[in-house]
Amino acid sequence: MRRVLTIGLFVMIAATINTAIGQEKKVADLGLDKLQAEAVKNHPDVKIADAKVRVVELELELVRVQIKNQIALAFVEWETAKMVEAEAKNQKKQAEELLNRKAINREEYGAAVLKLIKIGGERVKAEQILANAVGRPIVADKANLDKLQADAVKAHPDIRVAEAKVQVVNLDLEKARVLIKAKIAAAQADLASAQAGEHEGRIRKVTAEELYQKKAITREELSAAVLTWIQLRGEETSAARKLQNLVGRPSRD
Repeated sequence: MRRVLTIGLFVMIAATINTAIGQEKKVADLGLDKLQAEAVKNHPDVKIADAKVRVVELELELVRVQIKNQIALAFVEWETAKMVEAEAKNQKKQAEELLNRKAINREEYGAAVLKLIKIGGERVKAEQILANAVGRPIVADKANLDKLQADAVKAHPDIRVAEAKVQVVNLDLEKARVLIKAKIAAAQADLASAQAGEHEGRIRKVTAEELYQKKAITREELSAAVLTWIQLRGEETSAARKLQNLVGRPSRD
């Protein structure tokens, strides 16, 4: 009776391990390229790194939009300031002609000059604000809104900083992909080794069972062979489960 119970216990343990092995078999049977491709899509570490890339890329796009909007507003202010200055120059010229004809006094002419100086200062200020928005000095006779925005997208310091952040997180993503591929390769090699060990242990178990039936070995020797196979089977299960988790398919205990 004791012998039957012992053998029965081993059979139950083996059956449990067989069930666990079956859960990981589909993943374990995939080739290395497919395992790595699936892991790159599904592993949590890669997903987190990929999410960070998307967030930083959105931040970069937001910075670009903000810079373009700032340039557009500053450009309108600058154009308006130039038109006001041009009108003030005309008024100053007219005042000068009137002064020469003695149609106005010097105080009135001086007021036109002071107005032009003030408006000229406002134009310079508007131009400096536009230059700050663009990120470089403005060449007045060559400036147009589309070109200013295009140049800013390429060279503005804030955009360069945002682009550098994108490069960093993209490198982190690539590192995560390379690392998980390396882990997959190592886990697959471990599984292959465990499978070879289990295969050898199973052959020895079957041989021991045959010898025991012929009374060529003792029950203890049979039990040792069965126990060794169960341990090797468990190592195979563990290796398969590790590979499954790395691929991004968490095992179901």
